[in-house]
Order: sequence, then C-alpha cells, then structure tokens
Amino acid sequence: MNIETKSGDRGPRTNRTRNMALSAVRGLALTLITLPGAVLCFCLTLVSLALIPIGIGIVTTPYVLSGVRMFADWRRVLAAEWAGVRIQRAYRPLPENANPWGRTFGMLGDPAT
Repeated sequence: MNIETKSGDRGPRTNRTRNMALSAVRGLALTLITLPGAVLCFCLTLVSLALIPIGIGIVTTPYVLSGVRMFADWRRVLAAEWAGVRIQRAYRPLPENANPWGRTFGMLGDPAT
C-alpha cells in the first residue's frame, strides 16, 4: 500500500516509474545516436586503413582515429553519468613532433586503440 506524505513525496512506485521511463529514453538515445555514430567511425576507420598502402591513409588515419577516440570518450562520459560506471582512458601519449608515419603507426600500435 502506497501512502503519500504531506511533504510531497511521491512514493517508491512513482520514482520507479520515472526511473524506468528515463532508462527507456536513454536507451532510445543510445540506439538512435550512438549506434549510427559507431558504424560511421568503423567505416571511416576501415576506409582510412585501406588507403594506407597508397599513402593517403598515412595522413588520414591519425585524424580518423582521433575522432574514434573522441567518440569513445563521449561514450565513457555517458557510462559514468547514466550508469555510474567509470571507464578509464588508457591511450598511450603520442610524440608531439612525430611525422605522419610515426603518428599513424603509433596510434595503430596502441593496445587501447
């Protein structure tokens, strides 16, 4: 039996319903926004990697992988805010004065990538 208090407490049933609705909205947001974003990141990465043998991928891959890392960081923020799960960023630092070849293979050699 749910009895409301005079202080305006809605009770456990209303809070549970609100939490379920919030979870449903978050799930829909993850489906409509992050799934296409993940597919786009995957496709751009594959194209960039395929272009490495002709030289274009040497230049494009660090930029694409930086975008993928930003997308992953955003997903980490969502996991922390929505679920209380903290996921550490574990990328190795790249040398600041690295040439495109060094940046590309430095990022590809990173186990976190």
